[in-house]
Amino acid sequence: MSKPKSPSVVTLKHAAAFGYIIHSFAKLEIHMQTVVAGMLDTDLATAILLMGDTNYRQKQQTVRNIHKTRGIDGHVYPELEALLDEINEYAGLRNHIAHSIWISGQRPETIKPMFIKLRGKFPTPVGHWHNEKDYTLSELRAAANNLNDISRKFVKFLDDTGLMARVAANIEKINDSTHASPE
Repeated sequence: MSKPKSPSVVTLKHAAAFGYIIHSFAKLEIHMQTVVAGMLDTDLATAILLMGDTNYRQKQQTVRNIHKTRGIDGHVYPELEALLDEINEYAGLRNHIAHSIWISGQRPETIKPMFIKLRGKFPTPVGHWHNEKDYTLSELRAAANNLNDISRKFVKFLDDTGLMARVAANIEKINDSTHASPE
């Protein structure tokens, strides 16, 4: 008996790459919230409460606005803007993974998202034409690895600027003030 053919072109290997991309994006969004917590000299929980119900674009804009108006200890860091730009290059792919169905691409062994773009004057179908962006498994894995590299650079930035230590210290202050003394 032959194995029934899956109606989806997304294989388990694609799904693993998709999962890694989504996971990396989640880490990067936490890094953005950590930056905001540090710039506002508060704890991460407070930043998450303030930004938790925002989408990626809103988080990105919040970080940029606070960075431009307050800075980090009064300084604007081009490195932060560059990191945010790097992350933004993958936002479309992340959104397609989370919100689109995937079909066979034009090139051999590729897949591409299919959806309807609702921004603009008229709804526009995407995924039906031969000249649209498609992805090989290797390209998806490369995107996942690039996002993980950006996450590492972001953590280094948080450490180098002292934001990670500041946020950790604020968490300790809260813990100290909310726990009973052993004495």
